[in-house]
This record gives sequence, structure tokens and C-alpha cells, in this order.
Amino acid sequence: MFQCNRHETIDQIHDEIHKSGVHEFSLPVKVHSFSYIIGDETKDRSVFFEEFISILDTLEISTEFRSVTGRFGQGRKDYGAKQGQIIVTFEMHSRYYEYRFWQFPGTENRDVGFGPIQCPAPPLKFCPIAKKLSSLDILITGKKFHSTQDIYKQIGSSTLYGSKILDSSIEVFTAFYPDNYDMERYLLWAEEDKDLINNIEFIVENIVRMENSYHSLLLPLPEFYEGLEKVHKLEQELAGKMDEINDQLEQSNTEQMKKWLRGLTSKMAEVTHVYEKLGHSISSTPTYEKINFKTIEQLKEKPLSNIKPLSEFLTRKTMFISTDYSSFMKRIESLGKGISDIITILRAKVDINQQEQNLKQLSNMEQSAKTQIKLQEMVEEISLIILSYYMTGLANYIFKFLEQKGVIGDSLLFTVCFIPVAFLSSYLITKRVKRIILNK
Repeated sequence: MFQCNRHETIDQIHDEIHKSGVHEFSLPVKVHSFSYIIGDETKDRSVFFEEFISILDTLEISTEFRSVTGRFGQGRKDYGAKQGQIIVTFEMHSRYYEYRFWQFPGTENRDVGFGPIQCPAPPLKFCPIAKKLSSLDILITGKKFHSTQDIYKQIGSSTLYGSKILDSSIEVFTAFYPDNYDMERYLLWAEEDKDLINNIEFIVENIVRMENSYHSLLLPLPEFYEGLEKVHKLEQELAGKMDEINDQLEQSNTEQMKKWLRGLTSKMAEVTHVYEKLGHSISSTPTYEKINFKTIEQLKEKPLSNIKPLSEFLTRKTMFISTDYSSFMKRIESLGKGISDIITILRAKVDINQQEQNLKQLSNMEQSAKTQIKLQEMVEEISLIILSYYMTGLANYIFKFLEQKGVIGDSLLFTVCFIPVAFLSSYLITKRVKRIILNK
């Protein structure tokens, strides 16, 4: 960041600006104010200071008469008593940054008016990094206006708003609409020049703040209208979906309810997106509304005859904006809650269906297990008989062999007697095998 060679503070530079060539303000004075929005995507704000320094370079303001410290910056170019001087200021705010170009005409160019600043400075052409918030052309003149028509002519508009301010003779006029240079014109004059001279900075500061807060209130309007259309369509779709669900819920199966859930979840995502997007843009509007009316209050506005006061335009334009924003956010919340409630009902219904299906499956499994047990017992009994049969058959062969050898008398008798032994042996063998299998 650039620092003044003599390391002066911003207040010292400010004092030097007024001591060198402009010991005190003299009329007329012309001010161009430009404010630009700092986007949320901006990570490095130093680029705005670099932009300001490039403006100072374009105006050929030497390093001796420039300073950038903290959130502020200033520079001065003195063209001599005949041509006057230009003072450029820069200020960084939380949501926007601002340039002001102060022209103090010399003895040869005191008849200044609205439009581009006319002085020996090189033409100032730069492309701002950020999106414009407001641009103002403020003319503070010692010229006396004796009729409203003269003021209309000076402003160059068929619409005029004006007020007397600060309990003084100072009068402020504007059309609140941009001219051919895309700038809003403000005309300040007073019966007593000292009233203007003593309050120039305060008045300009409040006019700029008032305009910036007003335009900040209007910034979310495009997104607001877009969101309004989306929410209206979502509400209609939700109403139709509600009718369909109410009519078919009792007869619907799990797959149908899951289909509804997928559709409603998608709608919920859309509602959340609209809410988050607008919520971020709208969250600061109540603050800007308060700033707007607080600024009017600080100017101590009093009405002029036959001219609408400044506060009437601002009140009429902003009266319902903040209320509309707030009401719309509640509407989105209500829509989201409605969708959430339907999703909760459907999920509960799906869970109940699934639990019923699980109970049926458990019941079927239990019945199947009982059947398997019975089959297993039957198989065990059959296997016991078969095993006993084979053991008895083997024993019969042995007894016949022993009969032929003369060891025993009647092989059939021995075979019949062996049958209980075969059954007992088969039972013991089967029980042993079953225990081995169960213990694995």
C-alpha cells in the first residue's frame, strides 16, 4: 500500500489541502461522487486502493500531495489561482467504496455547471472493478435563484424535489433521476454564502450516504422479483401435489410415496436456494432504511412552497420495500415449512409400511423356522431308522458267518436281539454328530 513520503496522517494531509491554495472554502464548488459495490467474491480489497492510485496517476498528482492510509485516501492537484484545484478522496466502507472529486474553480472558470469537470486535468477514463452503486453530480453555488423555474432549468428536469435544511438558508434540490451522463444532479444554494461554506462537507457526506442507502435498498429488487415468480410457481405446484397426495395417500404403496418424497425433496432444495440467496441480499435492508431516514433527520429538512420535499420521494419509494422483503421471506419460510411437513408425513407413512413389511417377513421367517425344525426332527428320526437298519444288516452278515463256522447256533436269533443295540448305537451316534455341528 502506498504511503506518503513524509508519512503524514490523513488528517495532516487534509489540513495541508485546505492550507495550500484553499485556506477556506469559497463558492462555487463542484463535487462528483461515485460509489461501487464490494462483491462477496472479493477476497483482496487492496485492488480498490490500487484502482484509486491509478486515478491519482492519471490526474498526474505527485506523491508529495497524495496519501493512502487505512480505509482512506486523498490527493490534490493545484493548477494555480486562475484554474483552481482538484481534490480526490477515497473511502472504503463495509459494503461499498467511494470516490469524490472536488473541483474548486479558479478566477477564470468560476461559472461551473453540471456535467463533466472542466479543468486542465487529463480526461479521467477508468473502468471500475466493481458494479456501480450511485453516481452524483453535486453543485454548490453562490448564485442566487429568484424563481422555481430557474431551478428547474438548472437541474434540467421536469421533476423537482427540494428542501430547506439545517435550520439555515441552505436549500437542496434534485430530480432523483440520472441525467445524460448517468449522474443524479444535486443543486445547493443559500441566501447566505457562509451557511453553505460552513456546512459543505457535512451536507455532501449526508447526501452521498442518503443516496447509497437508498440504492442499497433497491439492489435486491431484481432478485426479489425473480424469487417472487419462482415461489409463486412452487406454491402452485405444491398445492397440486398436496391434492394428489391427499387423494391417493391411503391407497398408495411404498414406491409411490418414495416417488413423492424425491419430488418434494427437489422442491425443498429450490425453496432453500431462493431463501439463502435472497436472505443474504435482503438481510441489510432494514439497516439501510434506518440510515436513510436518520440522514434526513440529521439534515433537519423543512418543506419549501410548491416543491415536494426530499423525504417524500424517499419515503414513497422505500416505504414498502423493507416490508415487502420481510413479508416475502416469511412467505418462503411458510412454503418451506409446508413442504417439510408433507415430507415428514410421507416418511412416517413409509416407515410404518416398512415396519409392517418387516413384521410380515419376521412372521414368515418364524413359520419357516418352525417348519424347518419339524423337517429336521423328521430327518433325524428317519436317519436314525436308516442307520439302525444298515447296522442291523451288517451285523446279520457277521452272525451268518459265525453260524457257518459253528461259533453260534442261530444267526437270525442273534440278529433280532441286535436290533435294540443298533437303535441305541444310532441314537448315540446321531446325538454326538449333532453336538459337534452345533459347537462349531
